[in-house]
Amino acid sequence: MTGFGGNSKLHIGDPDAGGVYVGLSATTGKPLHAAFTDAGCLTLDEAYAAAAEMRKLPGRESAHVPTLAELSKNLFDNKDKGKLSGTFNTSGEYPASYYRSSTMYKPNTWGLGFCPSVDGFSDRDQCFIGLYDRAPVRLVW
Repeated sequence: MTGFGGNSKLHIGDPDAGGVYVGLSATTGKPLHAAFTDAGCLTLDEAYAAAAEMRKLPGRESAHVPTLAELSKNLFDNKDKGKLSGTFNTSGEYPASYYRSSTMYKPNTWGLGFCPSVDGFSDRDQCFIGLYDRAPVRLVW
């Protein structure tokens, strides 16, 4: 993987492809990029719609809401590197610092059915959130 101009090795946190390089996807093993900023606090349907809009842009045909593995390994683990530093809400407030994933979580005892998982960016607390609740989304491709 090379950076702008093809001359240098790309490092996690480096700007590239209109976003920030966040390493090899924890889900697919392919190079993964993240948007510079959050798409907003969105419901799950709104998050999927934002990803669909982003897929219309050249070079972002694989844009998606990150899986829980990508959220944890690619975004949380690297949240303080390069151009990612300071761009995530790490306040610990719920839901403001709990980033939405596309991975569904099925609680064992509450009988709520499948709900989207979220990852707390202050303490790595992984839990679930309602389909229509709003949570921050950082799209990746």
